[in-house]
Amino acid sequence: MTTTDDPTAACARGRSGRAAPLTPDDRRAQILTAVVPLLRERGLDVSTRELADAAGVAEGTLFRVFPDKPALLAAAVRHGIELATEPGPGRVELLAIDRTLPLEERLARVIEVSNSRMAVIVELMGLMRTIVVRHPQLTGEAPDHSARHARLQEGHAFLVESITDVIGPDLPRLRIPVDRVVDLMQTLVVAGQLPWIGNHPPLAPAEVAAVLVRGILTEPDHP
Repeated sequence: MTTTDDPTAACARGRSGRAAPLTPDDRRAQILTAVVPLLRERGLDVSTRELADAAGVAEGTLFRVFPDKPALLAAAVRHGIELATEPGPGRVELLAIDRTLPLEERLARVIEVSNSRMAVIVELMGLMRTIVVRHPQLTGEAPDHSARHARLQEGHAFLVESITDVIGPDLPRLRIPVDRVVDLMQTLVVAGQLPWIGNHPPLAPAEVAAVLVRGILTEPDHP
């Protein structure tokens, strides 16, 4: 007796038995996701052939989706920043943190994950500045601020939830709410990664964790 295919899969394949073609939006997202790592590796002088090879499409396909190479580069950088601000990529690393470690070490692990994501964002922001300098006409493209704000809010809520779990039994010891701890941590993480703030290498996770837990004094005064 023959078995019937799943109707959803059959519908997706269509009458030809092949997978249904991607929608324009899906094709665009697929190309952008594929070229972001190449841009980070090779920079903005990468060729259109290399971009097409990374995306697994012909060069002509790129320019049926994007008007020109600068527009593709700008869209890819924006897409990369969006991906870096999503909470998902750091979820596995945060769940893997050993809850039996001292509080300062646990926070340093959290900050290490945040540092990795922020380093990507800062790198891509640098690429975007260069694109705009080379192609000022792209500054007219208005970003979707509402969508960006929603992503940032989602990421902040995820981080508050994660740090609450990581801190665990030490929560009663906090002088301020967890969401304020997250705000302070993110402020230090962001400032520590921006090359134009101060004359120093990026702040190490252990440094940020030490300031959060112990302040800046070697022996804090006690009333």
